Amino acid sequence: MPELTDLEWELVCLVLWLLASGVAAVAVALFWRWLLTPLAAKRADRLSSTLVEVTDGAVPWVAFSAVLYTGSQAAFQGFAQSEMGQTRTGSCWTGCCGAIYVNLVLALTYLTYCFCKGLVDSHAERFRDRTHAELDSQAVLLFQRFAKLLFLTIAVTIIFEHFDVSIAGILAAGSIGAFAIAFAARDTLANMISGIILMIDRPFKRGDRITLPSGEWGDVVEIGLRTTKVLSFTQKVIVIPNAEIAKSQVVNHSAPDQQLKIEHHLGVAYSSDMKKVKRILFGILRQHPDILNYPPYQVYFVEFGDSALNLTLFFWIGDYRERYRVTDEVNMAIKDRFEAEGVEIPFPQHDLHLRSLPPGGLTPGPAG
Repeated sequence: MPELTDLEWELVCLVLWLLASGVAAVAVALFWRWLLTPLAAKRADRLSSTLVEVTDGAVPWVAFSAVLYTGSQAAFQGFAQSEMGQTRTGSCWTGCCGAIYVNLVLALTYLTYCFCKGLVDSHAERFRDRTHAELDSQAVLLFQRFAKLLFLTIAVTIIFEHFDVSIAGILAAGSIGAFAIAFAARDTLANMISGIILMIDRPFKRGDRITLPSGEWGDVVEIGLRTTKVLSFTQKVIVIPNAEIAKSQVVNHSAPDQQLKIEHHLGVAYSSDMKKVKRILFGILRQHPDILNYPPYQVYFVEFGDSALNLTLFFWIGDYRERYRVTDEVNMAIKDRFEAEGVEIPFPQHDLHLRSLPPGGLTPGPAG
């Protein structure tokens, strides 16, 4: 039987360790999914279940990489100390060890990222359960993106140091390139920074009804990294750059709660009995089922207008989304009651008084 060459022995060892690593990965995956996952699901602590779930794909990869790396190191040292390791240089095993090391670093980095992601997801869920408020998914997504970039940078640094590659020049070139990119995309970066500020400061959240500086109003449907989208009353999506909305005055009708104070103006004829008018208006507000008794509704006689005696009504409703419906019902009730009680709602008018002239008409004045 012919003897195997050095290269063939190395390939055989590599195949054997690959098989052993595959068996280890399958065994860990089966243990993770068939035993550990059901046990974690039975625990009252959601953190355990979340961590087991998000690391399900990373753990077998780590097991495969760890077994393969351990075997490669042992085999490489054995070849280096043997006679055929001393007589041959540039062994293919050396290149394989480098690739295996890179694979192990990436696997451990991915496992660490999955672990951090599970912690964030678990705490976000607990936050929602405790406060009954939704933690903005954009903030969680932003953390995940930054975490990916951070862990990838750490992994690349570790790999470069392992191969004795200086990263100082790379960092210098990257800094210059980053400065050029930042200068070219300064508007985009300003919008992204403003988006982060909006997510942290939370002047409004998804679902809130806001009034924009332009006077348009609508419901917030998305707070992104670059823009905020608002669905208007006419079902049109208004897209506003975050930098613009962050420096503007925005009215949030949903904060601190959904109650809304409505200011309603009304005019009656000068011949009206104001005590009777106020009594009618108080009765209408008291009988409406959606008008709150507290804070109390109010009716004020505020002005002697050009054509009418002007009143202002203040009343509260429980949901700002019902503003137009309630206002319509109050107006209909006022019109019906005023017609029934003989109270006139005047329209703008002017009285023209004509003065009679003497028979001779106008007398011309002295010549100037």
